[in-house]
Amino acid sequence: MSLPYPPPYQDAKTLAAHICLGETTIEEYVAAGLLPRPRKGKGVPLYDWEEVKVYIRGWPVAGPGAVKAHSPPQAPGGSGDITERVRLAAERASRGSAA
Repeated sequence: MSLPYPPPYQDAKTLAAHICLGETTIEEYVAAGLLPRPRKGKGVPLYDWEEVKVYIRGWPVAGPGAVKAHSPPQAPGGSGDITERVRLAAERASRGSAA
């Protein structure tokens, strides 16, 4: 049997490895609206890879003079300015609070 790669649903540890972030950063990005919330059934919370890709496509493009491809999905009650959301998430992380 052959399984898809990356897996369509993945836990925080697997997602962190796929997008080169730490698990704590994943949690902070979810809180800031930069990544989607995971799905929770009876087991471990799982991230939908297709949803994650939509959010990542909304992140700024790297490099000088780069512009965003399109706006990311809006988190309920969240700011639409991704730069501000990243800045606020970084501030919370530096204070040791993901909320």
